[in-house]
Amino acid sequence: MGIRHLLLSWLVIGASLGCAARTAPPRVAGKKVDPLAAKVDSVFARFTPATPGCAVGIYRAGQVVFSRGYGMADLEHGVPIRPNTVFDIASVSKQFTATAIVLLVQDGKLSLDDGIRKFLPELPEYTAPITVRHLLQHTSGLRDYPDLLLLEGFDIQDVTTDYDALWAIIHQRALNFAPGTAWAYSNSGYFLASLIVKRVSGETLAAFSKRRIFDPLGMTHTHFHDDPAALVPNRALGYTPLEADKYGVVWSGFSQTGDGAVMTTVEDLARWDANFYEPKLGGPKLLEALRTSGKLTNGRPTSYGMGLQFDSVRGIAHESHSGGWVGYKAHLERLPSERWSVAVLCNGDNVPASELAEGVFAAIDPRFRSDEPEGTTASAPPLEPFTGEYVDPVSLDARRFSVENGALVFRRGWSGGNAQTLVPLGPRMFRAKGGIARYEFVGDASGKPARVQRFVDGEEPTTYERTAARFTPNAKELEIYAGRYTSDEMRHDASVQIIGDNLYFGPWGRRPTIRLTPVRPDGFHAGATGFFFERDRAGKVIGLRLWDERSRNIRFKWKSRE
Repeated sequence: MGIRHLLLSWLVIGASLGCAARTAPPRVAGKKVDPLAAKVDSVFARFTPATPGCAVGIYRAGQVVFSRGYGMADLEHGVPIRPNTVFDIASVSKQFTATAIVLLVQDGKLSLDDGIRKFLPELPEYTAPITVRHLLQHTSGLRDYPDLLLLEGFDIQDVTTDYDALWAIIHQRALNFAPGTAWAYSNSGYFLASLIVKRVSGETLAAFSKRRIFDPLGMTHTHFHDDPAALVPNRALGYTPLEADKYGVVWSGFSQTGDGAVMTTVEDLARWDANFYEPKLGGPKLLEALRTSGKLTNGRPTSYGMGLQFDSVRGIAHESHSGGWVGYKAHLERLPSERWSVAVLCNGDNVPASELAEGVFAAIDPRFRSDEPEGTTASAPPLEPFTGEYVDPVSLDARRFSVENGALVFRRGWSGGNAQTLVPLGPRMFRAKGGIARYEFVGDASGKPARVQRFVDGEEPTTYERTAARFTPNAKELEIYAGRYTSDEMRHDASVQIIGDNLYFGPWGRRPTIRLTPVRPDGFHAGATGFFFERDRAGKVIGLRLWDERSRNIRFKWKSRE
């Protein structure tokens, strides 16, 4: 995820190993084997007493049909994952924040169409008002506050407060786009929603949600975790892989809520799921609000409601949300017409929770499969022609396609990362397994794939061009970029320096230097973030512009040589 993923990539603190008995119960001789359990066990077979893992919950109309843990909650102490293990569910939390706002609407305390400066007057006046609805439907245009905090020099383990995040948002002089004109995922909207809850109700989001959401639903092991130092019984630690068979513990000192920070269990999530079938909390109007897709100013709908993402596979409607944060991955998905839901909560940052959830749905019913071509006429095409590196010329973000284990996979960014499997929908169209994005390869005059377009309902398509020869400057040619750059939107100046034959951005604050890889003259990348140097008519470098999907066109001016 761009700047955040780029700057989180080095945060491994240490590693520990442990072992204990598998959490899946052993088969007993003479006992009838549950076919669903056997299928689900096979989906999670990769997790062992030497690895982090997942808890899975399968619900039918809010009732637990199956729940089990796989792998370890605490490798150091040999604690296995169980259905009552508590996980940070990251952005899956957003539906609870949206619910808190809707409950306040039902109380008559605010309207979704209120301008947010009514509650947050310290925010700048933008070219058009941002409404509460814009915050919850990701159409505000606000830059992503975790990106901003990390760019300002905070370390992910620093304890940052609401004030720090609000300061970063307030000091942005520009938006990603005019409010309501486009869709772009932004954690800032949900963080600001948490402040609105506090200012309207007089309670923190954590206290309000406990009183109005979690306690009424009987979610006794669920809370918004707004104190990084607070103890959490039965918590799974978050891990990242270091090398073969070794893992490091990762954590964050960020104390903001709203965009994330809910800790819960698969057992408690069944009680939340039940409210979607018998809405005792908030009534049908609450569900209607959460499930209403956003609509842009041009009338085009998005595929996002309030904390829920919408998709359809083989004509079956899905509503879901995924999350990932410092060693945790989570996915909660519901098929309302079928009354089935699946929760997968994991404690490894390389675990594809959404793909595992799809595997669980396939175990429930073959109709829910999405790992084969959709429709009877689609057939798997030859995959090798699609492999290669494709770059978005606007952001320098990249998609790298390869064939692994007989399937086409892609990795986002330039530095590798987790592979995501693609499912063929036709000769040139693929769907990201466990996601909602579709990729269509477009050929040149000879028919050879020259670019790929990424489609998500409700968003403008993104085009990635197949890369040609890269820009390969030597150290002498890089000297023109080296220097100190300043921005009135950031707390600190930024440094661009040459180390060896490479260009680096930083350090500033406690951040390490980041290597910039050349793509084209004046265009570099680090992870999924593009770095664009700007020149005057005489060819002198006068500025630097950062472009990330969630934080676009952050500008620095040339200040001085180091």
